[in-house]
Amino acid sequence: MESNEGVQITGSRDINKFVKVSNIPYPTLEKDTIIIRSIAHGVNPTDWKHVFTEDFVSYLGSEYLRKVGLGISPVERPLGAIGGYVGYYFGKMLTYILQRGNVLGSDVSGIVEEVGKNVVGLKKGDIVSASLRGGISRNGGFAKFVRVSAKETVKYQPLQILEKSLLPGNYPGQKVDTFEAAASLTVALKTIALSLHYNLALPPNHTENKDDYLLVWGGATATGFLAIQIAKLIYGINVITTASKRNHDALRELGADEVFDYNDETVIADIKRAGKNRIKYALDCVSTPQTLQSVYDATEGAASVTIDNLLFLNEKSINSKPKRKVKFTNTDGYIVDGRVHFGHKASPEMLQKVRDFWKDSLPIVLENVKTAPLTVLPLGMESANEGLGLLMQNKVNGRKVVFRSNNNY
Repeated sequence: MESNEGVQITGSRDINKFVKVSNIPYPTLEKDTIIIRSIAHGVNPTDWKHVFTEDFVSYLGSEYLRKVGLGISPVERPLGAIGGYVGYYFGKMLTYILQRGNVLGSDVSGIVEEVGKNVVGLKKGDIVSASLRGGISRNGGFAKFVRVSAKETVKYQPLQILEKSLLPGNYPGQKVDTFEAAASLTVALKTIALSLHYNLALPPNHTENKDDYLLVWGGATATGFLAIQIAKLIYGINVITTASKRNHDALRELGADEVFDYNDETVIADIKRAGKNRIKYALDCVSTPQTLQSVYDATEGAASVTIDNLLFLNEKSINSKPKRKVKFTNTDGYIVDGRVHFGHKASPEMLQKVRDFWKDSLPIVLENVKTAPLTVLPLGMESANEGLGLLMQNKVNGRKVVFRSNNNY
């Protein structure tokens, strides 16, 4: 059996010693999975946030104890503060106790090495990209051999054969014709498929959507960058987005109809005016209570609104108005594999919607979309630590960090 190596969590909070490259077990093939010999890897905010769990656990602790207050504000507030305080320190302990030794990584591209007996449409030697939930076991995306669900795998046809490689450096958004580009794609792609096709339930009909508006908050994120393109390609809806001024021209080139600077004092009023006070759909790609509040305020005026975010935020996370008709949804792309993540599992209807997108829309997407601008790090698994550090320090705004671990193709 082949030897394997991967990027393991050390348990340290030192940004330079966050992970280490070690020998790890070769993954066990399961009937509905494939094993990929990796070529390149994409770094996502979720990779480090899965380890620095204190903020998320603090939020859960605060929400849990707030419920004990039974809606009585003077009681809810101190209980929420206590829950947040306890959750923060408990979250820090979780990394060292439960996650040390786990392998990080959510985005990978490479060559199919093995195929499970229930998998159809994939064979050894196929060029693919895939995503998975790294950081929870010894199987993660930052490894030489990676086990992934076949449901989360993108197969590249002959016209998209990924024959060239990118040297370290910065690149503009580009067609998916390298392993580096493919490694930047799949997490965002399955997130958008679940968000736009299921949670927001946009009809894939240009005529039906021609007078409707989608607000994408955070258009320069990797997810936002792709969401704008797919919203125009597949759904034909009017897209309003936000980004810092330096990214406005690039987002307009992707198809955004209106772009606003989220730092402007008038941004909420500007968005409402651009959307004629009837924005029906919104996707918050940043997903903090502050950005969700902005999205909520900017969509006021429509008879009904659906707002999706990429965490577990809802109307209790913000100041909401009881008379408004707003549906809050959450997109967790991990559940596309059909398994339980964070206590959630995809319904059969949800999985079918994603399969429909994969079958009907994915070929159009792969032929036409551009990746987010890429920052390519030096060859080798050791680049994972640098990539994670760049994201943790917010040094790559509007770019996707990728690195190649294997040049043997």
